[in-house]
Amino acid sequence: MKFTKRVASLLTSGALMGVSLVGISAPSASADGGCLSTAVGVNNSSGVFQLKKTLPLKKGPYSACEDGLFALKGRKFYAWCYDRNAHGNMWYYGREQFDDDMGWVYIGNVTFLSGTLNPCPFS
Repeated sequence: MKFTKRVASLLTSGALMGVSLVGISAPSASADGGCLSTAVGVNNSSGVFQLKKTLPLKKGPYSACEDGLFALKGRKFYAWCYDRNAHGNMWYYGREQFDDDMGWVYIGNVTFLSGTLNPCPFS
């Protein structure tokens, strides 16, 4: 009897672990695939913004995209270009002041200071 209960317990634990692992490896559907297809080849803008808060630069123009390095509140953000995602939300691609790491910032997280902005030329 003890053996049967122990086997049943082990099988149940294994099944729960399997379900958990499947949940961990499932990709986010809310990114609409835009996280992987956002390679910007050249800087075609001179837009300068100020960051309203400390936040991670995103790897694509969606909030569900993977986080990159953090950009600090109050610093300038130099925009290379902009893009509207499939939901119609405006995102800027560029870099934070004092850093060469590139990423995406949502329009609501920056204040426009100066310059011009053009659509992103995807390569």
